[in-house]
Amino acid sequence: TVCALAAVATGEVDRVTAIYYLSTMLALAGVWLIVRRLPWPRLLLAWPLILMVGMSGAAYLAPLATSLCLGSLVTAFLFVGLTQPRGTSLVLLPFALLTMALAGPLPPTQEAVRLTVAGFIWISAAELPAWLVFRLGSAHADMRRLASTDSLTGLANRRMWEDRLAMLLDSSAGAAVLLVDLDRFKDYNDRHGHLAGDDLLVEFARVLAELTPEGDVAARWGGEEFAMTLRDAETAIGVAERLRCSVPAGQTCSIGLAVARPGESADSIMRRADAALYQAKRDGRNRIVAVGPVGARRGTGQMSTTTATAGRTGPEK
Repeated sequence: TVCALAAVATGEVDRVTAIYYLSTMLALAGVWLIVRRLPWPRLLLAWPLILMVGMSGAAYLAPLATSLCLGSLVTAFLFVGLTQPRGTSLVLLPFALLTMALAGPLPPTQEAVRLTVAGFIWISAAELPAWLVFRLGSAHADMRRLASTDSLTGLANRRMWEDRLAMLLDSSAGAAVLLVDLDRFKDYNDRHGHLAGDDLLVEFARVLAELTPEGDVAARWGGEEFAMTLRDAETAIGVAERLRCSVPAGQTCSIGLAVARPGESADSIMRRADAALYQAKRDGRNRIVAVGPVGARRGTGQMSTTTATAGRTGPEK
């Protein structure tokens, strides 16, 4: 539209030019209606492409008017830089240079200078914003990762884990929660030092991550305490027992396991898992205490307590 008005101002409008502008605007509007279904943000790339294609044709029919409108290409490249990945402007550059070459051609040496300067400006207008957007995106991703990750172990932190637990309880009727506590961790720190204690936490977190089923979440709950969500309660005892037998450095752990009741809240299941964990501590540590329908008894609707010591699991005697 701006190019058409410029052609009127420069006196370059004739019947052919008017038909071109009108048909081009209608055709490009139709193209936009088609490409608007493309996935975001690639959809936004259609606008500068449409602009350059339209101006290339206009440059042949009304070169002076088109040369007056070349400033819009800077806006197009800026738009690309703000919405597209880095390097995308390089794909558009040949179309833009062709448009400029058609608009008011100059002697070869002058044309080379004009195209070089214009190309530098257009690439700068696109790539600098693209770089800044990339850096901002990376910083935002780092902030989100730090906000949801325990800095020492690399596991999810308590905040992220609570969010995932709430989502799990809303979507699964057979969820289970494990609360895991390293036994006598303070004594280990006193004997070996706090750096060794940190190393133990990191190594145990690695084991915990390896034993967490795909799609489930393990987190550092606080201090030497860890938590795991399980979508399949049928596997909970098996996962808990493998974890109990895999504590590094010859240490042991106690585990409280709670299977979700229908409609149970996150606070409720955590209270029951926490109570089971403290029961395991009171019963002598290095064991699993489970509350809820677990394993073979799942589906009976009965509450059961299960313990495991020295590699065995079974109903508490």
